[in-house]
Parts: sequence; C-alpha cells; structure tokens
Amino acid sequence: MGARGVVSALSENIGEGEKMRKTLAVVCALALASLISATYAHHIPPAIPAPGFTLTDIDGNTFSLSDYIGKRVLLNFFFTT
Repeated sequence: MGARGVVSALSENIGEGEKMRKTLAVVCALALASLISATYAHHIPPAIPAPGFTLTDIDGNTFSLSDYIGKRVLLNFFFTT
C-alpha cells in the first residue's frame, strides 16, 4: 500500500470515529434529557385552568373544553395564508 493508500485508510477511520462521536453525543443528550424530565416532572406546579370555550370543527360539530375535564388536551391552531 502506497502513501496515498495509508492516508486514505486513516482518513476513512477518522471519518468513522467522528460519526461515532456525534452519534454518542446525541444518544447521551437524549438520555440526559429523559433523566432530567423524569426527575423533575413531579415538581412542575399545576397550571392555571383554561377558561371554558367551545369550538366548531369543519363538519359543524361543536366541542367544549369542559367535555375534557381531567384529561390532557392539546390544541393545535394551524395557520395558513
């Protein structure tokens, strides 16, 4: 193997090492985020209750927030122009 072959082989190994370090960094960050959220989730104070309101969907059905008392609700207000 000539000098170019050695340099090429070394650079490929360095590239794989860099990919491995980046992957490991992402995995560690996700694990840390999961640990932090699990540790402090029970310390989050309860939110202020939302005011009651009613929405109508595209089919004309109405939904009231009071129908979902005690359940988690996600509101997604989609915006287009």
